[in-house]
Amino acid sequence: EFLVRCSKGTYIRSLAHDFGKVLQSGSHLIYLRRTKIGTFSIEDSYHMNSVYDENSPKNISIKLN
Repeated sequence: EFLVRCSKGTYIRSLAHDFGKVLQSGSHLIYLRRTKIGTFSIEDSYHMNSVYDENSPKNISIKLN
């Protein structure tokens, strides 16, 4: 497991393939998770169940620039 911080246009699947080449072994991704893009972060996200729950006390609003 590893964390990659990269700029737009980086192909993580290709990076995993390149690791396999360097290690002289096959490689592939089992799991890929984007945790941040621009100003949006996974830490600031809501679980879909809370978004659809009418009884949820959360007021969900997002300011878009």
